[in-house]
Amino acid sequence: MYIETSGQNSFHNAISMQYAYAYYLAGDNKSADQIADAVIKDCQQQLGYYESLPQESQGLYQQDQQAASTMIKQLQELRNQFEKTGK
Repeated sequence: MYIETSGQNSFHNAISMQYAYAYYLAGDNKSADQIADAVIKDCQQQLGYYESLPQESQGLYQQDQQAASTMIKQLQELRNQFEKTGK
């Protein structure tokens, strides 16, 4: 699981994703879900901010937008994977 990040917030979220994954592997889905929920919420807020910028400024943050979208997708996939396996 690798995410390219460019901002401090994205870096923090990428580290948090690793903790969520570790909790899922350990079978502690409750803790993993709490972390995943927080990261997803933060990423959604970031996306909302980027979308609120003037159109000509949005391109400057394209990498950050992609990173936030990717994190959301990966966390949702992790959650689904570990819900199905019962871990």
